[in-house]
Amino acid sequence: MSEATMKLLLPVDVTQTHDDLVDHISWLLPIAGCDVIVLFVKEILPSYEQLLESMGDFPEDINHQMDDKARTVLGELESELKGRARSCKVEIVSGPTAWMINEVAKDHGIDLTVVTPGPDARVRRYLMGSTSSHVVKHTHSDVLVLRDDPRYDKLTSLVIALDGSQDSLTAMSRSVDLLGLKERKVDITLTSVVNISAALKVISPVTFLAALEDNLMMEGEAMLAAAAASLDKEGVSGVTTQLKNGDPAGEIIAVAEKHKAQLIVTGAKGRGAVAQMVMGSVSDRVSSHAPCSTLVVKGGAS
Repeated sequence: MSEATMKLLLPVDVTQTHDDLVDHISWLLPIAGCDVIVLFVKEILPSYEQLLESMGDFPEDINHQMDDKARTVLGELESELKGRARSCKVEIVSGPTAWMINEVAKDHGIDLTVVTPGPDARVRRYLMGSTSSHVVKHTHSDVLVLRDDPRYDKLTSLVIALDGSQDSLTAMSRSVDLLGLKERKVDITLTSVVNISAALKVISPVTFLAALEDNLMMEGEAMLAAAAASLDKEGVSGVTTQLKNGDPAGEIIAVAEKHKAQLIVTGAKGRGAVAQMVMGSVSDRVSSHAPCSTLVVKGGAS
């Protein structure tokens, strides 16, 4: 994938406001070279809603009202994006929202899917699982989870989480292209978190655990230094490193808050239980709980 040919999928919930959506995407991503698909998924009514509709408890024109609303919102977004992206088109499909987003991303060879968790995403995640969480886990493309913060209108600071796995290093390298980091001045913090599994702590002697932790800390420092040197060779400046110890997702978010980051970058897969992180579960937790936007890189699936 190159910047000039990046395919971006933007699923839209027409019941939410999108006043600053294009602005938000534009200051995070170099979208001038992107081909954008704005997607609206018309969900099939659940069985109880179908029953109410058949009994006349739904307004007769509810579907027409939703279609009119969708056309208005999609038209406005398409018009705005055509002035900023290389191209933009609207696509409307029907079916389960998360599944259809994944299918459209696969069918069109999408490089990056942009989702917004919505105002009640945290509540929905624990009750029945949010659409954005499902997309983060299952879509083949990289995923950008947008979170609004009125304090910012420019990408000045980002955190890249690494665990030494090839997938996390690929995520770092790929983010350089996705975010255009060679062409913009951004403070980048590379972070890694040493975390020994609870099961290992239960069965291992204290002296062994202390030695293991020291060894992992040294490995972590060396890995971060090598990653920073790699970015420097790619022409990316403004890189610092920070090694932490504890719960991976919580520590990554804490580093982002400390540096007032507008974006966290993580890989989608990682190393095993004894190693520093299991990036799959970590990326899911970070994208669900971080106060800033999160870019989950799938390792060049497209």
